[in-house]
Amino acid sequence: MELIPAIDILDGQVVQLTRGDYDAPKVFHYTPIEAALHWVAAGATRLHVVNLGAARTGIRNGDEVLAEMVQMIDVPVQASGGIQDVRTAESLIDIGVCWVVFDTVAIGNPQVVRQAIQNVGAEHVIAGVRAKSGVVATDGCATPLQRRAVDVITESVDQGVTQFMYTDIDRDGTLLGPRISTLGKLQTAANGNLIVAGGIGDVQHLRDLSEIGIESIVLGTSIYTGSIDFRAAVEEFHP
Repeated sequence: MELIPAIDILDGQVVQLTRGDYDAPKVFHYTPIEAALHWVAAGATRLHVVNLGAARTGIRNGDEVLAEMVQMIDVPVQASGGIQDVRTAESLIDIGVCWVVFDTVAIGNPQVVRQAIQNVGAEHVIAGVRAKSGVVATDGCATPLQRRAVDVITESVDQGVTQFMYTDIDRDGTLLGPRISTLGKLQTAANGNLIVAGGIGDVQHLRDLSEIGIESIVLGTSIYTGSIDFRAAVEEFHP
């Protein structure tokens, strides 16, 4: 099981949001580059880097830091936040990002997804699905689309998407643990290619996810606050 540290960036700072609340971010002392170097040294084999400002507005900026990060570390990076069109995806791949996580608003546009897969390859495209109580949300996690996450994933498979990332906004940053029954259904819909994020707070949560076959997990608040010892978890769970 691959454990992927999250580096969520807002106004140049490394932060974590609780339940998608931009008004009360937890701010950590790392710069984005320092965080990247720290987690790689601790055993990370991939990083998940989120541009929270872009996730909120849909407008990408500040990718100079991301480009510098990619050049400084020797593990692949997946980028998220404000990726809603093919041009943005291509520009991120061009600076060395290995995977682009499309915003949910883009996943609802089959033409964009198909073109991105054609231009950069399905192996570089991840469909990002963020949901509250199983219902997909957009607009900085605030506005529900009244579509079930499982339906969005199923439709995306039909469009040629082969990789998915699911974030439970209700649990995100809370450390309360994942909803295992929900994730089992989503894992099946995604043909087993599901990255999970949101609410993972201790090692037992990781074991629970491993038992249902989840192979990739994004960790945020838990590893920044120490409720999960990332280095020890890597030793236990990485193949």
